[in-house]
Amino acid sequence: NPDFPIYEELKRIVLKTTGLGQTLREALGHSGTVEWAFVYGSVAAGDEDLLSDVDLMLVGEVDLLALSPVIARLEDQLGRQINYLILTRAELAQRLADGDPFIQNVLAGPKIMLIGDENALREVAATATD
Repeated sequence: NPDFPIYEELKRIVLKTTGLGQTLREALGHSGTVEWAFVYGSVAAGDEDLLSDVDLMLVGEVDLLALSPVIARLEDQLGRQINYLILTRAELAQRLADGDPFIQNVLAGPKIMLIGDENALREVAATATD
């Protein structure tokens, strides 16, 4: 019930622990090194509905072949499509330096951090755009 007073906090806790976060942390331990993983878009903003997909960004060195079955399993568990974007730290910095509006909007918008520290992500973003 999205009208429940602590709905947003409960959603964040579930995503970080039993939902995406825990499963991603376990899976990525075998498929690369991720500095940051976060949900953005309608789910992070609290605007999702039953048909909304989950937008996920991963920053680091990720083995796509190892990640694909993990994403498929998560999609089955959540009953939602997961759209994910994988960037290396250098690619993120370059896209920020180039003024990529998509990346700027994602980083400026609400996020549910699953892996990594949002303050460190902001520092990298600020450095790349200086």
